[in-house]
Amino acid sequence: MDINRQVFTKSQTYYEILEISDENVSIEQIKQQYQKLLLLHHPDKTGFVMNNDDENIKNNYNKEHKVESIIKAWKVLRDPELKKVYDDELKGNSLNLFYRENLK
Repeated sequence: MDINRQVFTKSQTYYEILEISDENVSIEQIKQQYQKLLLLHHPDKTGFVMNNDDENIKNNYNKEHKVESIIKAWKVLRDPELKKVYDDELKGNSLNLFYRENLK
């Protein structure tokens, strides 16, 4: 599944994006965290600056990117089947990294 593999090219897992420290939390807890972070970071709620100086362009991009990441994480973690595949891949990736690091 393409959506699940994308996280490995980035520095954060979907759990880290949603600021969840335990993979075994309930879907309801994941949903609450998603809603909290979406309200906290959404440009409509935090203000989207319309002038074109470099600082504002960068801030707007960061807000958009953060919201996109939050939504993408929620889409995977809310679905039990996608979450299971993601968790398995995440654990597999961690094990592969562990073995590579320890076999040097």
